[in-house]
Amino acid sequence: MIATLAIPLAAMAQTAPPPPEGLRMDKVDQPTPINQPPCANVQLEKREEQAVLRQERFKGFAAANLERRKQISEDTARMMKLATELKDELAQAADDSLTPGLISKLAEIEKLARGVKEKMKLIAGGT
Repeated sequence: MIATLAIPLAAMAQTAPPPPEGLRMDKVDQPTPINQPPCANVQLEKREEQAVLRQERFKGFAAANLERRKQISEDTARMMKLATELKDELAQAADDSLTPGLISKLAEIEKLARGVKEKMKLIAGGT
């Protein structure tokens, strides 16, 4: 009885179901972009393009860092000038009172110092 059941089951396992409507079975073995290995030339071209983009990005970062350093230098020079002026004005003053002009110079020095501190933290393209 087991042998009689096994024969029809084996016959059913060997027959494939008909393909769904619209599926072409005549082109099943032809290679497609999905099942082909990547072309070495295409991979090499992509790597070269990425290298060029990295170099351009690096040049941009270098220019941004150079500009940042220039700004830091200018702000530091301005801060030194203000500090020297403030020191001279305080030395000339008879009493230790602060005038509105001195207070505004102090505020500007503080603003420049904070800006320099923040710019020193930034590095374009850094990690």
